[in-house]
Amino acid sequence: MESAEIHLLFLPANLAWVSFFGDTPSSIRGENYFPTLEAARSALRCAGLKAVRISASQYRIIADHEQEVFNVTV
Repeated sequence: MESAEIHLLFLPANLAWVSFFGDTPSSIRGENYFPTLEAARSALRCAGLKAVRISASQYRIIADHEQEVFNVTV
């Protein structure tokens, strides 16, 4: 069984960062649209979470105490 992850994506059509659980928008402290990456990071910190960069427009959201694991494809 594959588990869904929480991601933070920049959506150019909305000019905002949006949090998703799998394919569904999800909220962080009652919000899921953030005008800046810093606003999203602030909400994440308050919730005990942090963002790990996957690409320029996508971050994986993890618990602040969780170790970052990087997959390398050759």
